[in-house]
Amino acid sequence: MVEYDPNVIKKYAEELYAIANKLIKQTARKYSFIGGIIGTLPAIWIEEGDKYLAIISVIIFAYFGYKMGKEVGEKEAFKYKLDAQVSLCQLKIEENTRKNTNL
Repeated sequence: MVEYDPNVIKKYAEELYAIANKLIKQTARKYSFIGGIIGTLPAIWIEEGDKYLAIISVIIFAYFGYKMGKEVGEKEAFKYKLDAQVSLCQLKIEENTRKNTNL
């Protein structure tokens, strides 16, 4: 028989937050990589003497890719964080209800 265990809900919420944080990091890395690739395109047209300009282009595009990816990842991760908060809220309601019924 399965019995109520509040630790399961807490662990579920922790795992949802871990997934959300991992999603943000993965999306930021992916967009940074794509930005870096796009930043290499000007190097095709740049002459040999302007290697520094090509490096700067890669860094700038990777940075903006990272910033954009982090924003997109945070939007995608919001659902996981919201689900975790709803679970924790339900747990708190149960705790408060149990305290009030023991009076």
